[in-house]
Amino acid sequence: MLTIRNIRKEYRHPNGETIVAAAVREFGAAQGEQIVLAGPSGSGKTTLLHLIAGFTEPTAGEILWDGERIDAWAGRRRDTWRGGNVGYIFQNFNLLPGLDVRENVMVAAALGNRKFGSEERRRISDLLARVGLGDRAGHKPSQLSMGEQQRVAVVRALINTPRLILADEPTASLDRDNADIVLGLLQTLCREQGSILILATHDHEVRARFPRVHEMTRPGRIPA
Repeated sequence: MLTIRNIRKEYRHPNGETIVAAAVREFGAAQGEQIVLAGPSGSGKTTLLHLIAGFTEPTAGEILWDGERIDAWAGRRRDTWRGGNVGYIFQNFNLLPGLDVRENVMVAAALGNRKFGSEERRRISDLLARVGLGDRAGHKPSQLSMGEQQRVAVVRALINTPRLILADEPTASLDRDNADIVLGLLQTLCREQGSILILATHDHEVRARFPRVHEMTRPGRIPA
């Protein structure tokens, strides 16, 4: 269970103004929920995902996971929690160019402290086959289309069976056909695993596929 209370992330501009990157009064997600963060560019969608994942710390407020304040944890403890509980899908894929598809997924498995036994290797093969990449496991990212790269990113995020999937505009770089394929796979796999899915988007067609939409507005600036 994820709970957010009065979260704010602020930065100080050189001219003395305080820039509010994200402000959310109350937000929660139960296991298995699929939620869209919707809003225009600059409304804080990516910042909120980074706060939830523990990539950055809030200026104020609380982020709780199963009743524990993860925002108050030291960096190493947050890193360990993230490796075991969170799958993050970046808008620009963030695949390692020197590694092939299977190796990119194996890196994520290692970060989740999974051992590379036969069961783990079979799971990687099964997931790649599910997303139509069973015959591309030995290919480098440069040999894949953008749609295929995003499907690898989905598998990488799901390999550790995380309880929480955070997806930052995962279809923004894809044409409509590939976007529909990737989104359908992501929603289906999250549903099967019982994972919370929180997806940031400004695409109205994407948000229409989700039962719950959390609207975010541009926070703005506070004069010095």
